[in-house]
Amino acid sequence: MKPNSTYLFYRNRNLVWSFAITIFFVFLPHSSYTQVLCLEHGNYLDSTKNYVKVWIDGSRHSTYTQALEQWKSGKFLPFEHLDIPSKFRRGAYIYWVALEVENCTSDTFPLLLMMHRLSGDSTWHFSQGQQPIIKKINNLTDKDATGNIPYPIRRSGIWNIAPGTRDTILIKHENFDPMYDFTPFYSDARVYGLTYYMKNVEQSSIFLFGFGAIFSVFFYALGIWIGQRDPAYGWYAGYCLATGYVTWWNFEVDIPSFHFLSSLYEWTYTKVFLHTIFVGICYAQFIKHFLKGKSNFIEKAVNLFTLICFAGVLVEFVLLIYSLHWSWVFYYWFRIGLVVFALLVLVGGIRIKGIQNRIVIAGGFLLFVFDGISYFGPNQYSTHISMVGVLLDAFLFTLALSIRSKLELLEKNELKLQAAQLAYEKSIESERIRTHIAQDIHDEVGGLLTQIALNAQVSARMPNLSADDLKGRFSKLEVDARIAIGQLREIIFAINPDYDNFEEMQAHFRETAWAFWQDSDVTIHFCLENNSSTNPSITPDVKRQLMLICKEAQNNIAKHAQATQVWITLTLAENHCYYLEVKDDGCGFDPTQEKRFHNGMTGMKKRAEQIKSSFFIESAPQSGTIIRVEGCL
Repeated sequence: MKPNSTYLFYRNRNLVWSFAITIFFVFLPHSSYTQVLCLEHGNYLDSTKNYVKVWIDGSRHSTYTQALEQWKSGKFLPFEHLDIPSKFRRGAYIYWVALEVENCTSDTFPLLLMMHRLSGDSTWHFSQGQQPIIKKINNLTDKDATGNIPYPIRRSGIWNIAPGTRDTILIKHENFDPMYDFTPFYSDARVYGLTYYMKNVEQSSIFLFGFGAIFSVFFYALGIWIGQRDPAYGWYAGYCLATGYVTWWNFEVDIPSFHFLSSLYEWTYTKVFLHTIFVGICYAQFIKHFLKGKSNFIEKAVNLFTLICFAGVLVEFVLLIYSLHWSWVFYYWFRIGLVVFALLVLVGGIRIKGIQNRIVIAGGFLLFVFDGISYFGPNQYSTHISMVGVLLDAFLFTLALSIRSKLELLEKNELKLQAAQLAYEKSIESERIRTHIAQDIHDEVGGLLTQIALNAQVSARMPNLSADDLKGRFSKLEVDARIAIGQLREIIFAINPDYDNFEEMQAHFRETAWAFWQDSDVTIHFCLENNSSTNPSITPDVKRQLMLICKEAQNNIAKHAQATQVWITLTLAENHCYYLEVKDDGCGFDPTQEKRFHNGMTGMKKRAEQIKSSFFIESAPQSGTIIRVEGCL
């Protein structure tokens, strides 16, 4: 007969219960918290989260005695069971941290405890047996009295724990830095003394390299700014100065023997001013001046961010006095603001052309990416990640400035070549004008003077001339002499530097026109205006041709128009384009039919074309005539 199930269970009940109990404990939720920390040789910066108990003091005024009573009454809770405030609310409380340690070795154990961002009034209390020993922690540097660490260390306590003893360490901690927790790290001081220094030298080499690189760029930018007064270089030098300061501070934090600035004052009091506000203002102004005129959106964003930075100075000043915790919160939110601004620069400049401009935008993008990663990434390497971003964007910014300097140098050389070309062309033009004027003197004035001399010589060889003939010959000599004098005046006007500007040329036109019509019945009107903000210079050829056109037009009016009024207009527009008009109220003519003015009109048109100007004529029988010349200087 087979045994039934009840019989089998009864026979093996002990085995079944053992199995059930095993399953229960395997799957039972259990805590990783261990009450006592067992100290063993070789520990190096290990976490105490699984060993500490914490009591949160909301009043912020509890004394050591009150905290000890809370510890004895069981009010301290394991860290993992604690309702931990959010990182931006941690500074509203005081945290009392209790840690029980036991020396599990056979010799004295030099215990080193370190905590991040202890405030200046933090105190560590060490209890051995019944009598507590109070140890004040120097916020800047503290020397190891046990002799295990040959260099100064920061925010630490070191105690010799006797073999086999169990001690309690009670820590008062005001945690105001949102990025760090408030559980200490522990080490064997002997291992720490040998390992920490070399390990951090390796980790901090990026800061030392970055400091040297950034300050080299700083002196480069400063030198160019002093020489050229380019504001982009000045603001970039300020940006390098601020980031170089932050880089050196990070180096000091990791390398204790290099403490210099950190031995004088806390990073807490400069973090917002120099790391965020000064860096932000210099970065924003550098972007603004480098991309000046390229994007209105970026310029508006820079102006707004600069105002926010100046307001941040006042806010941070108040927070440093009121609450270090909220100062740290403000620091991290302001860093987020700087990252957002870098993103706005990226959005506003993504369509800007030019290799140097795109490189600057790329540098801003790297600042956005790496600073964002350092903020949301692991705390242990946040500064290293940020340092990589700073080095990359500094490299790109320097590269962009170098490219811009090279382009500006090429542009200056091009302008010099253009200036030399213009000077050469001007010398050629001057030579041509001098040759032309010499030819005019030879052909016109020289011809008239030769004619005068011949007439005088012929008259002297004809003693039998009557008085009327002699008078006629002298009258002809007088007319020829006046014509020669007029031609000389025209040539002198063209080459005289006193009339090389537009307003002086207007005055000469008024003077000659007034002298031309003063003995006639014609009323002369002038419209002489200069609508330009300058008084531009005029070449001799332009002066001479305009004068001859105006003179020829007046001669035609005097000979043929039978006019009673003449209007002469000579004006200059803002774009240095001139307008010459000679108008009369005479009998007029039909330009398509009339042939007697053909030579004069053709000559004026050719003179206008010679100085690259437009020539127009408007006339009709009994409607007067308008001669107009338009061109640019």
